[in-house]
Parts: sequence; C-alpha cells; structure tokens
Amino acid sequence: MYFQVELLSIGTLISYTIVAIAVLVTRYTPGVQTVKYDDDRTKERTRKWLQSVCCRPGETEDKDGASHEVTYQRVESNDEESSNVTTEPDSTTSFHARVGAFLLTVSIMALNICLTQTQSYLSSGEVWAIILSCIFGLMIVSSLTLIIRQPRNSATFPFMVPGVPFIPALTIFVNTLLLVTLNHWTYIRFSIWMSLGK
Repeated sequence: MYFQVELLSIGTLISYTIVAIAVLVTRYTPGVQTVKYDDDRTKERTRKWLQSVCCRPGETEDKDGASHEVTYQRVESNDEESSNVTTEPDSTTSFHARVGAFLLTVSIMALNICLTQTQSYLSSGEVWAIILSCIFGLMIVSSLTLIIRQPRNSATFPFMVPGVPFIPALTIFVNTLLLVTLNHWTYIRFSIWMSLGK
C-alpha cells in the first residue's frame, strides 16, 4: 500500500510541475484562442455569488424595492503611448518567455537540490554554500524578470491561474522541493513501474 501511495505521489508532483510550466508558457504564446463558454450562466452565477459574499440578506434591494445591478465595463486607454506598445506576444517574445521558463525551472530545481544537499553546510555558515544558494536565487529572480517583461496574450478561459508568473513559479518551487527530498529508491521503483506500463 505504501509503495502505491509513494508512486502516485511522485507522479502527481511531476504532473503538477508540468501543468505549472504549461500555464506559464501558454500565457506568453501568440495566437492562443479564447475558449468560449456560456457567458450568461457564468455571469449570473458570479453575480449571485458576489451578492452572497458582499451583501447581507435583504440588502440587494433599495427601500423603494429596486434591485441593484452591478455592471463591469472594460476600461479602454486612449493614450497615444499605450497604443504604440506591443500588447500581444509575437514569436520573438514567446521565445524569450520559453527561455525564461526553462531557466526558471532549472534554477528552481538547482536551488532546491542545493538547499537539501548542503543543508548542514548552510546551517554552519559555509561561504561556498551560501554563495551557491545566492547564485541560484539570483538566477530565479533574473528569469522571472525576463518573463515579466514579455507581453501576455489576451485570451480568456473558463479557468485561469491568477498571478502569472509568480503562482506557477511558486508551484514549481514547492513541487520540485518535494521531489528532491524523496529517496533515490523511490525514483528507481517509479522508473520500473512506468517502464512496465502500470
């Protein structure tokens, strides 16, 4: 039983990491189409949910009996400078975002390996371990900066991850930290299990 739970957990962590990377790359890919969904039903559910969260019972109507309806409008900017700025990604910016996502993933994995393998050296204040951790931390910050500077596509989906690229980066960090703390026998068993097609 423990063996199956262990294999399921490693598979789940790997798939969550892949999903986080995919979310990160997709947001900066050009030509992504908006996924259409039943807008009226979604708006009605959202309105009811907002009323249940924000209003006390009986507060949705005026004293006259008129109901309040909150409408949200998209704010359009008329600045000439904002119209000159590229707001949609192209092939070059998409390539930069993919390189940034790759560097982010590699640096997060390297930092997690460094933190777990040199834990005793870090706690004793060894300079080389601290410098190595700082280098990987700076690589994470620089790759996040590279990703942030790229324009994102404006496609909308029924479910979207907020806080891109920070939430996916945090997800990658937590999942890879959990992956590097696993025993090497877990990876051997997982490889055998996957090669058998189970």
